[in-house]
Amino acid sequence: MTILPSSQFGKVLLISVDLMQEFRVAQYDARNRIAEIEAEISELQSHATTHTKEISNLENQRLAPGQVKNKALKAKLKTLRGKLCKTEQDICSLVKEKQEQIPANLKVLEDE
Repeated sequence: MTILPSSQFGKVLLISVDLMQEFRVAQYDARNRIAEIEAEISELQSHATTHTKEISNLENQRLAPGQVKNKALKAKLKTLRGKLCKTEQDICSLVKEKQEQIPANLKVLEDE
């Protein structure tokens, strides 16, 4: 351990205070980013739920298993299934993208 002269002690103290402030700002920013990511995921999950309900409603309008009343309903069902798949892919992409953006040293904040 090195003993610092009293003239250096003040400088070291100021540097450590600056580092603590930077860490707190980074911590605050990371929490905000996590909240934004969670909000985006929640919104996408809401879209997925809506698409799933619409698909279910359309499937209930079928006359017999595998048979849709008309071509318009069949086309809408296909479109909604495509949207649902796209929404699920968007959720996965968003999570992966955001995880890469959060620095490893800030991931500890999720555990707090």
